[in-house]
Amino acid sequence: MQITGTPVTLPHTKTFAAGWTWISHPYDSDIPINSVLTNLDFEWRTEDKIVSQTEGQIQYFGTDSSGQEIWSGSLTHMKAGKGYMVKTSSGGPAIYSSM
Repeated sequence: MQITGTPVTLPHTKTFAAGWTWISHPYDSDIPINSVLTNLDFEWRTEDKIVSQTEGQIQYFGTDSSGQEIWSGSLTHMKAGKGYMVKTSSGGPAIYSSM
């Protein structure tokens, strides 16, 4: 498969709607999901999730006593050229930072 288009300039802001929003992976290589989440500034709420078309999903369960975010699921990487669905209970701006 050949992917064409103009690379996204980072930092990049994407507005997530409350409910479901289609997003693309803004980086030019496959990235571990934990790295993507570390570099994505968004106010996640319990039960928000990111779902891949073929690689599973990951769901947010809040923070632990030290403030560390708790995510669980089978999605391990976000892949260049792939689309994802994000389900949020409260929409708002999401800012992707440079890696």
